Amino acid sequence: MYTAITSLVQNNAFQMKFDWLIIFTIASEVDPNCNFIEHLRALKYSNENLLAKFIKEAEMIIRPSINSIEFETYVKLAKWLIQLCHNMDSLFKLWDDVLLHNNMFDERVSKCFAERVRANISRGEAVALEYHFKRLPKDYRDRVSEIFRDQVIFLLESPNRKWTYENINAIKKLLHDNSLNWRRDDVIQSLELISQSHTLELLNIFPEILDDWFHSDFSDTKEKKIPKICV
Repeated sequence: MYTAITSLVQNNAFQMKFDWLIIFTIASEVDPNCNFIEHLRALKYSNENLLAKFIKEAEMIIRPSINSIEFETYVKLAKWLIQLCHNMDSLFKLWDDVLLHNNMFDERVSKCFAERVRANISRGEAVALEYHFKRLPKDYRDRVSEIFRDQVIFLLESPNRKWTYENINAIKKLLHDNSLNWRRDDVIQSLELISQSHTLELLNIFPEILDDWFHSDFSDTKEKKIPKICV
């Protein structure tokens, strides 16, 4: 019987249908460890509309069933769901509207969540980066701030990158944002990269970022990198 159910779930899921989600309503009886997930590891919703529909269905069917799932199984399920969310909208929707939270659960899935965030923002411009950081749950910003800092630095690394006004404004806000936990070396590197840009409008924010440096607690008395960048 279990094999038949698993086959039906797999067949329905890979046809991009959602009837299979009903298994969550009976999982505690037929598959309490949700082992059927192992047969769905290759499932991907490359179409964003399909992914959005899946998350909506998950909110209606999976969320009410969570309390009947053992904790370790729930963690496994949550990590699998997180991996399905290849854009930030679906990830936030899953996090807010599908998953149930407590400190222990959040700690267990934090690495998986952070890895998904890194993958999702790796293709975005500064405007999207700023928007997504603002939407992050406040208690998770510290955990993923390094990922966002790395992406800011990545965007600045190419001196030939074309910068729109909107992206320059967004990158400036990100560099000013203390909740990103900017470190001394990050700030020095960002100043150096901005100074090498071939875009005049981006170069124009250099004095503001430099002013932030002088008003911070950072020090450059030993290496004296800042004077070299300013030359």
